[in-house]
Amino acid sequence: MAHWFHRNPLKATAQVKFDLKMVASDSQALKLCSDLRQARARLLELFPDANHEIDVVEPALTLYLALLRGLIEAPEGSDWSKLRHSVRFRWTHSMLGSTPEAHFDAIFELVSVLQNAAFWYMKHASKVAAQEEVSMDEAKIVHRSLRRGAGLLKYAQEEWVNKLLEAPKPGSDGDPRVHTAYLNQATAEAQEGRVLLGATFGNGLSCLQCCFYYELAAEMCKEYGQTKGPGTQAKPEKHQFFRRIAPIIARTLEKCERENGMIYHQKVPYDPPQLELRATYGLVSPDDYTLPPAAPLWSPVTYAAFDLTKNLAEDPGANSKSAQKAEGDLPPVKEADIHQSSKDHKNNSGCSLM
Repeated sequence: MAHWFHRNPLKATAQVKFDLKMVASDSQALKLCSDLRQARARLLELFPDANHEIDVVEPALTLYLALLRGLIEAPEGSDWSKLRHSVRFRWTHSMLGSTPEAHFDAIFELVSVLQNAAFWYMKHASKVAAQEEVSMDEAKIVHRSLRRGAGLLKYAQEEWVNKLLEAPKPGSDGDPRVHTAYLNQATAEAQEGRVLLGATFGNGLSCLQCCFYYELAAEMCKEYGQTKGPGTQAKPEKHQFFRRIAPIIARTLEKCERENGMIYHQKVPYDPPQLELRATYGLVSPDDYTLPPAAPLWSPVTYAAFDLTKNLAEDPGANSKSAQKAEGDLPPVKEADIHQSSKDHKNNSGCSLM
């Protein structure tokens, strides 16, 4: 598949100890701190490897978000948690290099985790689709992964990005343009998995139009493959689909011209007509997503054991540019290799069909 799906690097983050201070030592509160630390570490251990199965990553994500929710909302759910600004989180952005952004804000952590989870789902789809043979069940996994990735991005953008303390910087993962690009990418790739190649010719496209658009696409693919940037380099023009579509269109065009010259005698327009692009029927939509309920450990009694004043005693200047520069950059996430078969898919188009 030549990295047909999401190829941008994962976001990197610094270790978080969740060393929350308490009014008095409380066993449940201490367990919460330990569980938060372990659940986060486990999730970050899984993200770099797209070869994991969904039923391994999804429970780990649900567990951590259920624990993290107590840092965002009070147990009664009527207000922000008093601990929302008690822990400092540092995250890089997928397209801005290794310099992290730091905030005392659990919502910043939530948005970053949701984004990284979405990237994992998109990379997992790439892993499954990269096999030499893709079964119907595996094709469904590709489709499900991309819809779930799109759903996580949509949920983060619509529900949480606007609640961050500061507006996202341009080019960051919270930038609406970047976020929308990722969302559209995941949705479009999920849609691509559903479209049969044969249906393309039954969707109002003449052979002349196909020749014009796939020649243009070929040039754009070559240019795209030469673009420098973070992530894995793509070579879409070498994909089986593009290598096979040109002769198919050429044969179809030759047949149509032959039959038109012998039977129909219709004039072929010099310029292809504009396509009607407003149809939305049959389009893929992102999965609906919502946060899991807060972990049962977040009881009112346990919540009351944490002392807000002690947690805010940390140096307020830790978020300054000079302090962040002194801490240094974060190393990039070392992602596990995804095996890309050098052989063509054993079907006519090279696409994974649903």
